[in-house]
Parts: sequence; C-alpha cells; structure tokens
Amino acid sequence: MAWLGNWQYRHKITIDATKIVSNLTHFPVRVHLSSYSGSGGDNVTDIFDEIGGNKYKIAFTKSDGETQLYGEIENWDSVNKVADIWVSSPELVLDSTTDTEIYIYFDISQPDNTDYIGLIGSPAGQAVWDSNFVLVNHMKDDDASHVKDSTFYGNNGSKRGENEPIETDGKVGKAQDFDGSNDYIIIPHSDSLVSMTDKISIVIFLKITQGTINRHILSKSQLSPHTGYYVYLGGGSPGLALYINNQLREQYAATAINDGKFHQWAGIYDGSTIKIYIDELLDVTQAGVSGNISQTATLINFLIGAPPFGSGYFSGLIDEVRISNIARSAAWIRATYNSVNDTLIKDYAPKETSIYNPSYYLSLSSTLGPYGEQLDSSSFSLSANLEPNRWKKDTTHSQIWIKEETHNEIYKS
Repeated sequence: MAWLGNWQYRHKITIDATKIVSNLTHFPVRVHLSSYSGSGGDNVTDIFDEIGGNKYKIAFTKSDGETQLYGEIENWDSVNKVADIWVSSPELVLDSTTDTEIYIYFDISQPDNTDYIGLIGSPAGQAVWDSNFVLVNHMKDDDASHVKDSTFYGNNGSKRGENEPIETDGKVGKAQDFDGSNDYIIIPHSDSLVSMTDKISIVIFLKITQGTINRHILSKSQLSPHTGYYVYLGGGSPGLALYINNQLREQYAATAINDGKFHQWAGIYDGSTIKIYIDELLDVTQAGVSGNISQTATLINFLIGAPPFGSGYFSGLIDEVRISNIARSAAWIRATYNSVNDTLIKDYAPKETSIYNPSYYLSLSSTLGPYGEQLDSSSFSLSANLEPNRWKKDTTHSQIWIKEETHNEIYKS
C-alpha cells in the first residue's frame, strides 16, 4: 500500500458497509478519536501522544494511502485526548457491499496541513460538506454569543444574548441548551436558505427535556400568508412535525421522542412525498403532496428554538442542525445516524510506522555505506546505528538517503 509522502505514522480506518444501504458520495464521516473509538472501541490516543495540541499535523487519505481527504475539526481536546473531525471529499465513495477504508496520518514533524484540515468555517472545513448543504451547524460556541455554519454559505447564527442559549455537552462535542422561556438563535435571511423549490431535507439531533406541545425547533416561516417551512413539536400529536407552507403540507412523526434522550429527527420532502425518520428508520410517510416551498418577498430570518409567530420556545438540547436543498436518501439518513453515534466506523487498525525512518541519515566523511558498499567519489560515514534498512530524507542536514529496499541506489543531497 502506498504511503503519503514522508508522514511517519498512520491508522487504517474501516467504515462498515453493513451500515451503508446504497453507495454514498461525498458523505461526511465522523472520525472520533479517543480511548474508545468506533463500534469496536479502539484506543487511538497515540495520536495525541505524538502531536498533542498540534491538531493540524494530521492528514486523511482514501484507501490508496495518498489521495487526501478534507477534514473539519469540530473539537480537539489534547488534555483529555478526545477529538471529533468530519471527513470527506467529492472523490470519497462509501460502498454498500464492501467496507470502505481510509487512513489518518499523524506526525509532529510535519508542517501544518491547513490545505486539507481546518476548523468550522475554514476553506478546508467547508470542503467536507457538499454544495447541497445550505446549513450545517454543530451548535458549538464560536463565542458565547454566536454559532458558526460549516458550509461555504456562511449562515452563521447569533444568540438572543450571551449564553442564551448556553453551550453544554452534546451528542458530538457541544450542543446548545434552550431554556424554553426566551432562548433562541437567529440566522439572518439568506437566499441559500430558500434555494430549495420542491425538495428539502432537515436533519436534527436533539434532546427534548420539557413539554410535549407547542414547541418550535426551527423555522423559516411567517404567519400571513403561511409560507416557508418549520419543525414543530405540538398540535394533536406528541411527534415532531415538518410543516411546509404550514397547513398546506404537514406531517407529524408517529413516534414521540420526548423521553429526555438524544434522537435524530429527519424530515424529507421530495416534491410528492413527505417522509419522517426517527433515528435511522423511516417513521411515517405522506404521499400525494406537491408544490413548491414558497417564500414571500419578505426577507424573514431563520430561527432556532423560537416560534416564528405565537408562543412556544423550545426547551431542551439541540446539537446537529443540517438543511439540504435536495431530498436526501434513506441510505444517507441511516448513515448520518450511525456516523453521529460513532457506529459507522467499525475498526481502527493498530498504528503503522513509515518504512522510512527519519532519525537516521548519512553524513559526509567515509567511503563505506551501511552495507559496506563503496559510495561514489565522495566520502561518507554513518551518523547513527542504521539497523533499519530504509531511510527517508532529512531535509535539515546535508545527507544522502537509500531508496526503499534497493541498497545499491544511493542518492546525495
């Protein structure tokens, strides 16, 4: 298997094909680094032992070991040795029949890999999310008064006030805790948030802590006329509902999730059918609907946790909020649920070390190489005990290096 440049260490990561119903392209995979990672509970804290808080000294590649993927760092805690990184690229395809393998490289001697690894809102981070995502919010504080969108649309949010809502531990990293009284997050109007015509996908991870009716989760809607879309807990059902143009098209989930636990809720409209998913499974379907998701000329704001009209502030925790201007597939919804829950990755292989050892190099002074061979017209001597039979180039010294496993190919730098 090929190796990425002169990176020193890597783990192979195996994505479980049994969790992929059909092939998925450019799907964002959560890579959770800790002492218990993936469904197999593997310990990969050796990554923190090597690079500590230097979070940009990592790289992800496809199964070929060389083609880099993009990574968005949601959180990096080198003290507790825990991190969450969303990884993908347009070239990444998760196969439904064969496990997909990727690699994470780590090496403290590498320059910061900011072309491919970034924080929320960075160019590298934005590249993780395909252009059909119009909002991805991990509900992590950018500061105590703001949260940041992961997509290149930049739909960043402002809280009602400092720590209103307040950041708390979430399903992945952090979440926002809404008090049910007056907490909300407001995102200014953006054309991207009404770019969908007859298709929309909304995926939310949330924990409902109080109340079973009249609670608004999010909305891009207004009262008169009823236009846009919103997600609502209430009415005649304890299930969470997707409203499109209000009563014109609506569907409640059959399954209530007001049990004080984190759940994934997904509402999908494809132009003819509304589908509601709870966790990874289809919960209810409403067929025979049609029409566009209309918006009036009024530039209404996008709200999280607050009612677009009337009363009903949300009480509970909201973690992931993802909106797409297409209808995501059942396979996408299922994979999202497993990815967020860290059950999409089934294995982290033991650490591999590069076949090149950066601690050994040859310095100018003797005529013999490590195998007693004569070295051209210059003279060389060994600077260390060269027990390994392969080296990589040490660019900080004047040196030579020996090509992998071909002891007679000597190069001078």
